[in-house]
Amino acid sequence: MSTARLTDGDETAVAALREVHERASTLGLADHAARALVNLATSLVQLAEYEAAAPAVEHALAYAAQEDLDGYVQYLLGVRAGVRLVRCDWAGALADADAALDRPVRAGVAVVPALLARGRIQAARGEREARVTLDEAARQAERTGEVQRVCPVAAARSEYFLLYGDARRAAEEARHGLDLAVRANHSVYIGELAYRLWRAGDAGLPGAGARPYQMMIDEDWAGAAAEWTRRGASYMRVEALAGGDQGAAAEALRVLDELGATRVAARLRAELRRRGFTQVPRGPRRTTAANPGGLTLRQAEVLALLAEGLSNAEIAGHLSLSVKTVDHHVSAVLDKLGVANRGQAVAAAHRLNLVRKPAK
Repeated sequence: MSTARLTDGDETAVAALREVHERASTLGLADHAARALVNLATSLVQLAEYEAAAPAVEHALAYAAQEDLDGYVQYLLGVRAGVRLVRCDWAGALADADAALDRPVRAGVAVVPALLARGRIQAARGEREARVTLDEAARQAERTGEVQRVCPVAAARSEYFLLYGDARRAAEEARHGLDLAVRANHSVYIGELAYRLWRAGDAGLPGAGARPYQMMIDEDWAGAAAEWTRRGASYMRVEALAGGDQGAAAEALRVLDELGATRVAARLRAELRRRGFTQVPRGPRRTTAANPGGLTLRQAEVLALLAEGLSNAEIAGHLSLSVKTVDHHVSAVLDKLGVANRGQAVAAAHRLNLVRKPAK
């Protein structure tokens, strides 16, 4: 009941779910206590309130791990991957998605969020595996028939097909999810899918759906960017900036380049030229594509500093990043190089001739 109230916009349900958690925890009912935290975290994600969702997911994940509730841990790792994607921590998102998908359960609700996060990043970066990942996400989501599984996957697949030049298929995917979202009267999913449908060239549902999506449909790009900032949705803010004036679009390109989102950035550059913008910022050199380890520019910078013997804290200071972000980058480097520790990463980097001095 409290979860339904929260997704309907009743903020008092947050306190109610926290109270359920406390009572169940006091009574030693760990599963019930964890479920209350999971419901709180995922409801905030479904409302696209990522600023509030991020700490809620961390709390739920920590509690589930403490109580050895492996099913919840796997699911929440995928949920956190999605939150980190939206907040532009893609190294952390991929590390979480990998951790979730490496666990024993390989099907159903447990894997959908992780597949979704991985597939969206792969698509944005132009990786061949994106379609396979998103197809699998769709198969697993459709088996559940649940709005909170089917609709986000439909939106991601619509995003994918438009990014790869198939507007017809993008519209089909958006309509598929939109029908379910309308039946469930879920304003955020209605807004997201109506926006994806609009991007594919269809009028969609004018005036329907959550505010930031409707603002983008109305081409109030600055207003949408401000609203996404309030919600802690950095990547959606980038999408809003991309529709704005030349200065805003240049900022969007800077972030996309930093994320290694080469496919999205290339499409945006082409769109800006069609819109008649002059002095469209050039993309970075193809360092990531040419990198034998598949590292992004930022990951290559981190690896170069690892090779110099710097600690994560020292790397953070050198690159003006948080230590937590550097931790995620180091984890991603280890994963991509297929090694277990920093020493092995440095050895692999020298073997593959990956170490370059970081940009000043």
